Amino acid sequence: MNRTLIIYGTRKGTTETTARVIAETLVLKHKHDVELTDIKKIRKFKKRLDEFNTLVVGSSIVAGRWKSSVLHFLKKHDFQNQKIALFVTAGSTMNKENAQGLSRKQARDEAIHKYIDCYLDKFAFTPLAKTAFGGMVIRSGREKFNSWNREDIESWAIRLGKILSKNAE
Repeated sequence: MNRTLIIYGTRKGTTETTARVIAETLVLKHKHDVELTDIKKIRKFKKRLDEFNTLVVGSSIVAGRWKSSVLHFLKKHDFQNQKIALFVTAGSTMNKENAQGLSRKQARDEAIHKYIDCYLDKFAFTPLAKTAFGGMVIRSGREKFNSWNREDIESWAIRLGKILSKNAE
């Protein structure tokens, strides 16, 4: 059975919600054994990390930056015996689908290039999968924009589950 730990770093909660949708989908569609944790609580998993076949790690992107604790975690470990999947919630970049007329794929490709690909040489692993999801910005109690899309998240998690199942054979 595939044991998966989903680790997320969030500022306002959208990345946590995204991580929960990924977890639900992996459990319901692929029967994975999934645990979920905020990067702030990763210490309780420190001695157990090797129990997980797969780590799915995500971060919110605010002002063009990852949560520093998530980046530090990814740079510190080599994950030699684990499969790693990465995601970011990049609301403003993904909002370009609406604001600048980019297709969803174009906005996602831009976010992956801008927020994931540029870090890959700093990691001691190559991710099995990587993606970017939308997010939302609320200022002064009002929603400035919302590019979060549950169907995108579920679809990616289903594809990830298929990749993991295929690699487990």
